[in-house]
Amino acid sequence: MEGADDCVGANGDFEHAHPPAALSADGDINPKHAGAADVPKDMPALDAELALLRTARAALGRKDPAAALTALEQHARGFPSGHLVEERMLLRAQAQCELGQRDAARAAAAELVRAFPDSPHARTVAGLCADLSRP
Repeated sequence: MEGADDCVGANGDFEHAHPPAALSADGDINPKHAGAADVPKDMPALDAELALLRTARAALGRKDPAAALTALEQHARGFPSGHLVEERMLLRAQAQCELGQRDAARAAAAELVRAFPDSPHARTVAGLCADLSRP
């Protein structure tokens, strides 16, 4: 992806040097750039989706599941039927699990399996939150 190296910080995480034009001050999608959240408006939609999911993965990698959920919510609003919905659903369940939201994570995992029964992520989501003790 062109320009992707410009967003990689010293520790390898994706970051932005300045707020993306596609986002409003409060982090919501700017309606003038609907479907282009977190990326330049001339970037193809798939690249825009990918950028948001990379942001979510980077947040999970630095143990910030709340930031991951923010990026995933932006993806869901901008791309409700996008190409990477399955991956969004997996990352959402992972972030919810890391936040201790076990019931929400399990529901998200079940939704992924229902929506994508042949998903290669089915085994991954089946084991989410397994290491957390039940209340």
